[in-house]
Amino acid sequence: MADRNRMIEEFHAEINKEDPDVKALAETLKKKIEWISGFMEENLDLFVEFYEALDDAQKDRVIDAIRERMEHHHS
Repeated sequence: MADRNRMIEEFHAEINKEDPDVKALAETLKKKIEWISGFMEENLDLFVEFYEALDDAQKDRVIDAIRERMEHHHS
């Protein structure tokens, strides 16, 4: 979490410079995105394994919980 805030601050600091180094910014963001997508991929694989092990009632509860969280994020 703190890491994400620091990245956003660095991004703002660079953008607000008189002559922002857009290329360096892009490289930094690309590395972060690669790291985040790798992290997400591993977690999604684990989530699928976990989900497959559930019975139907548990699967319904998990899906309901995900839908609820998504609604909260979009409102």
